[in-house]
Amino acid sequence: MAKGRGKTETVFKLCLLVFLLLLIWVSRNYPEKSRLFPQLLGGITVIFIITSFIQGFLKPRHGDEKREVTQPGPPSSDIREEMLRQLKEAEEKAEDAGYEVLEESMRKKRLTQGVVIILVSLAIGYLGGFLLTVPFYFITFGVLHGNRNQALKYIFIAAAVTVATYLSFSSLMGVPLLRGLLWG
Repeated sequence: MAKGRGKTETVFKLCLLVFLLLLIWVSRNYPEKSRLFPQLLGGITVIFIITSFIQGFLKPRHGDEKREVTQPGPPSSDIREEMLRQLKEAEEKAEDAGYEVLEESMRKKRLTQGVVIILVSLAIGYLGGFLLTVPFYFITFGVLHGNRNQALKYIFIAAAVTVATYLSFSSLMGVPLLRGLLWG
């Protein structure tokens, strides 16, 4: 199963790489300010994709690495992780763990949370403008899908991405960001 997944990821990366290189090639005929955005975005993404390919080739294969047996650590503070740990222990004892039910419910919960975050982001963007959606989006996804103990880290990341977005669009490319109904 992991082998098929790796092939799918490779094909997806190659298709994305070809598309971005085509985007960069086509944008060379655009006016100077108009071609800056696709070339900048495409160039950075191409670098990330090539880096991903290099990491994939340098990473050891599943059969090549020696598996090291480790003792389970202390119970996780997150209830969901604790339930998964208990289910894994039950599965090792050949009991019916009900993994599929748990994974399906987690998938539905995350999908619902993602849709709610996107809808609230749209509302914030409509009322307050694009720049207010960026920190909201980063902070909420970080807290909901990441480690809740690192909320301060997510706030700093959100602020940095917001500042970088503002500077790159308004100063570097001269593109005005969308303002909201209340901030216009």
